Amino acid sequence: MGVREAMRFASNRMSQALQRFQQSARLDPGFARAFAGQSFCHYPGAFINDGPDRRTLVEAALRAAKDTMNLDGTNPAVLWA
Repeated sequence: MGVREAMRFASNRMSQALQRFQQSARLDPGFARAFAGQSFCHYPGAFINDGPDRRTLVEAALRAAKDTMNLDGTNPAVLWA
């Protein structure tokens, strides 16, 4: 479900998707794709939009991308993030 919401790029759906990816990561801290999804959810605000929280979103996107790479640097979804 999280991926479907994220691919629509609507802010309310990205928020829902981010919550689902965060929940997935809490339930399984070794699930690399949950962190890749988090990074993707931060992408629009961090790299497309230029809002007041941009710096925070860039840091969150990069942190999630680094976490996912540390878990599984060979997974295509991870590499994409």
